[in-house]
Amino acid sequence: MEKPTYISKKSLVDPAAALEVPVRTYGLVEIKAGVTIGRFTIINGYTKIHDGTTIGRYCSVGKYCEIGTFDPVVDYVATSSLIHNAKAHFPDYADSVGKVKISRASGPAVGNDVWIGSHVSVRRGISIGNGAVVTSGAVVTHDVPPYAIVGGVPARLIRYRFPDDVIARLVASKWWDLPVSALKTVSFDDVEKALGKLAGKLDAPQSKPAPKPERGGKVVPLKRPAGKPASGSAKPAKTGDAPAAGGGSGFFEMLRQKLEERGVGGAVVEHVMANRARIFSGYDLGSVQDIVILNNKVDHIATLTSDRPADDGEPDARTLAGVLQILKSRH
Repeated sequence: MEKPTYISKKSLVDPAAALEVPVRTYGLVEIKAGVTIGRFTIINGYTKIHDGTTIGRYCSVGKYCEIGTFDPVVDYVATSSLIHNAKAHFPDYADSVGKVKISRASGPAVGNDVWIGSHVSVRRGISIGNGAVVTSGAVVTHDVPPYAIVGGVPARLIRYRFPDDVIARLVASKWWDLPVSALKTVSFDDVEKALGKLAGKLDAPQSKPAPKPERGGKVVPLKRPAGKPASGSAKPAKTGDAPAAGGGSGFFEMLRQKLEERGVGGAVVEHVMANRARIFSGYDLGSVQDIVILNNKVDHIATLTSDRPADDGEPDARTLAGVLQILKSRH
């Protein structure tokens, strides 16, 4: 395999990792042995890609992520690494304790064109389908279907990016396998035009086949979870049409959970949920961009709920007025 390009000098890439040209890393990124990453994937600083992880093409991974992190062995008597692998961690004490073998799940399989926000943790043994979006701060513990938007701890389905028939056509198009030159005339900002342009491109003779890494670009086919309706069959609903507090979409369930986790007071959370149609009237939950903006705002609240006085021009997130100012602002 060719030598990867666009790799930051600060990044640590194991020689046993396979990177398809080109892959871009920014700052300190750790890529462990047995990792496979497809071309035109970008990984931002302080992210670690653990052993055996597969990431497809055209993916975007934010800062401070742990992809394929190892879970503790909770059904054993001890979780300590001294018991499980003293030779690697405490070699001077390796003869003092026996080694208990651990059965680990394989690394996660991340599909193509997947967007992963900052501070995301993805456990081993799961698949994230093509075109999926994982919002910032999520902990992904189960498979994510293609073109799903998930968020929260643990990550839950918020909605799907497109209707079922459009998702099926996008997955079938396999545009990520085309040579880059074939994508120049594709209107990526218009789904129907793009699909029309992509139709038949993979069946047409190519002057040069698209290179493939050893295991990159593969993802386990996933079905839509039972009981989850397809989005996009009608016009995306504005947040002003949201149901009253107590019911609500996956997004609002995630919002409540994240506000509570960030230490926002119960009275403030209840006010936000009860008045969400008015508070979020400037947003469109049919827009991926707006969902990402809102998710980042909730994460921002966490930095403002400390004991320090709000003397730097930032809203005081310990108060209802401060929280509303943050959530209602588009910036």
